[in-house]
Amino acid sequence: VLMLERGPPLSEYIAKGYDDALMSGAAESFIVVRRLVELVVDVSAANNEKKKPLSKICTLDDPRLLNPWAVLPDEHRRREQEQQQTPVSSSSSSSHFRGSNNNNNNGRKDLDASQRRQLQDFEEEEVEALFSSEKQLESWDVIIVGAGPGGIAAAKTILDNNLGASVLMLERGPPLSEYIAKGYDDALMSGAATADPQFREDVEGTPIVVGTGVGGGTLHFGMQFIDQDGVADASARQGATANVKEEVAMFAEMTGATSYTDEDYFTISDIVGKTYLDLMDEINGTLSSEGIDLYRNKVYKTGTDINDQPRLLLGQLLENYANLEIRTGVTVTKVITKESIGPNTNFNAVRIERDGGDSDILYGSHIVLAAGALNSARLALNDGIATPTGTTEEDATPYIGPVWDHQGLVLTYFAPGTTFVSSDNATSGSDISPEYSTDLGLQVFADIEEVFPETDGFVALLSLPALTSQEDVDILKAGETWAGADPVGDGDAPMLSYVFDLGDFFTTSAGGHPGGDITSVVVENGYELGFVLDTLAPETHKSNKLGRVMRAGGRLIGIVGGSSTNSTTSIEFDYSTVDVAGESILGHLQTRPDHHRWQYYYTTAGESNMLITVSTTGELIEDDGRVYAGRALGPDTVDLPTLQQAGFEAIMEGIMKNHEVLTNLGYFTQVDVEAITDIETLVNTPGYLPTTYHYHGTLSATRLAPGFYAGDLSRMTFKWAGSTSVAAAAMGIQAGKEVLCQLSRNGCRLSSNTAVSFQRGGK
Repeated sequence: VLMLERGPPLSEYIAKGYDDALMSGAAESFIVVRRLVELVVDVSAANNEKKKPLSKICTLDDPRLLNPWAVLPDEHRRREQEQQQTPVSSSSSSSHFRGSNNNNNNGRKDLDASQRRQLQDFEEEEVEALFSSEKQLESWDVIIVGAGPGGIAAAKTILDNNLGASVLMLERGPPLSEYIAKGYDDALMSGAATADPQFREDVEGTPIVVGTGVGGGTLHFGMQFIDQDGVADASARQGATANVKEEVAMFAEMTGATSYTDEDYFTISDIVGKTYLDLMDEINGTLSSEGIDLYRNKVYKTGTDINDQPRLLLGQLLENYANLEIRTGVTVTKVITKESIGPNTNFNAVRIERDGGDSDILYGSHIVLAAGALNSARLALNDGIATPTGTTEEDATPYIGPVWDHQGLVLTYFAPGTTFVSSDNATSGSDISPEYSTDLGLQVFADIEEVFPETDGFVALLSLPALTSQEDVDILKAGETWAGADPVGDGDAPMLSYVFDLGDFFTTSAGGHPGGDITSVVVENGYELGFVLDTLAPETHKSNKLGRVMRAGGRLIGIVGGSSTNSTTSIEFDYSTVDVAGESILGHLQTRPDHHRWQYYYTTAGESNMLITVSTTGELIEDDGRVYAGRALGPDTVDLPTLQQAGFEAIMEGIMKNHEVLTNLGYFTQVDVEAITDIETLVNTPGYLPTTYHYHGTLSATRLAPGFYAGDLSRMTFKWAGSTSVAAAAMGIQAGKEVLCQLSRNGCRLSSNTAVSFQRGGK
């Protein structure tokens, strides 16, 4: 064997004393400047022959950093300079952005085509800042874009296994302290938290909702913590890369999420205990023989005291890490590769905009995209971090995909003994006298749909005796506080359906609806708010519905003139089956078939006289969703997957199987489920969900640029059969492991499914 090597023999290396491991710093052929580790070196006479931190005595345009031999013995310095010395041509003073012949202080030459494309929307001073040597001294080992479950799990994985790593987390939403200040750290406030617009973004023109704040979607969604082996096993059948059981187990251990027990049910009340056990017994007795399992999921709460249920807040997992900085109110508008910055940097970068409007550029060796499957894909596509998976035929717009998601149907079931009593005094539009409408300055609408263009808020109907006082109408139209009980009329006044913008009725517990967001139930029942509130808790709402709406910022818009089917409907309960304490048990039950094509959720509501159920697709998801290039989420930048026949059949199978269970127990729904025979009927049924906000897989068909990692549901290469918060965290853990492999060059092994095994301690 003949071996040829252009460098010197090993004997010369040993002669310099580099066989001492503690001389490794001098032996290295590159210098890494770290924020938290001060590298002490011998410096020249120009620095008074003192030992100082390297970061304190030179900037990145210092030739000692640009030259790998800058701090090594003189003969090596001279030899390397002789070998690398090249003529430097003079240049004009025109800007980098214009692609001049100018060389900047980093020895960086003209922008090439890829650099121009990445920086095309930068202002001239921003380009100068990007290549600023002093700016690059403030850098991090890892920058994580997004503080959802994936970003949090990635950060914790890195920080727990590399004590020296510096991590910066950027989140556009508010800090966790603002969430806690509203009382949302109580798990039983989940309804109010779900609807609070401060912690969610409803993307205009679409049904898309994404989470904001430290915790992401876990701050505003349903409370089930689904780490069941059955769900992970279902995904693992799709291939080796889908086996994430290790990461799911790691996240469950991180969080300490807890489950309800049979004892908890009866601690709340005997009625609640019997309700749950009867339901579970019926599910097991009716469905288990058909290959359908009952899942008693954990919930996003901690502790075991049923009378005290603190909400599991993922942001609290990141407390007390000295090397972690979290910045909130920050939007990442661009991600930038080190190749675009220049040949003499080891940093990638992000451009941010703060809530106040000012912008900045931040540097990190490794950047984890954890902004959610839609936003991470959009950033990667816009800025050339990921290769498009295709272009549109019409105008060659690049896109990336797929977008995987679940669709479904919400159904409300009423407990046995619930009856509805209707009367015939509803008033049609032609019967509304001017004295109740135009004479009082009230607009009459033909139906509720006509009202929607009049306001951006959520609207609903309240059936009240016809108002006759101009003063009362003016108060309600102006959104002023309504004092006293609901109007009762003079006995001769007809019942009219008044339409209100509900303001913050479902987003505040101070005078609004303490039971949280029940908008889906209101929609399902023809927008009849009074009917729904009477259904949920007649004793609580019997005479102050109007006052509550007005105290929460509601306002009167007009009158809906068509006949109101529920305007004079009352509800009667058999209170032997009802208990107000039922709301103390968060939704946690599911049924799933062995094939995992559908999933069915159960949640108690009201005074446990109702069950809110959701049947959705599971593993069976269409592949036609896409994310397009664009600077914001919207109807032009996201196509959600469409429901096809197989998905429709899966949803309906879930509905019919569980409908049998519920009807066997005496529950009933107002929806004729047997009449839902095709996709069109399902889509037009109140309670249809075109999305369940489980977006994933958007970066599954592409690779990211070096130094970039997908740390959320975008990296999923398989279709997830359940709710996705735990899955998102599992993806963050995978990304964290990959970053650890780069930070620590020993004890790291990437297996075939991209899971990582590593030694604790790291670099």
